[in-house]
Amino acid sequence: MLGESRKGQGFATTDCAEFRPPRRNEVSQTLLVHVENVDRHYEHAKQCGARILQSPTTYPFGERQYTAEDLDGHRWTFSQSIADVKPEEWGATVVESVHDDGRLR
Repeated sequence: MLGESRKGQGFATTDCAEFRPPRRNEVSQTLLVHVENVDRHYEHAKQCGARILQSPTTYPFGERQYTAEDLDGHRWTFSQSIADVKPEEWGATVVESVHDDGRLR
């Protein structure tokens, strides 16, 4: 959930933390949202005034993505799965670790 700038959590709390959108060139979080058609979504976002940070790009790990910044400065990456690619096929290192009790995690 993203919200507007405010002080505190809200109704029944004495919290006085400041909630605010990021400042220009400051990133405190990113969101990744899977969409059905990334190119159609990209065109719609542009028409609605989103600041496009990266145009749709196809990556070797099987995703097509673009990144935009909304009117409050939050960054969003929208992604569409276009292929099921094994990690070792695009250069990733698969690591398996073992819990103390012998189970894989």
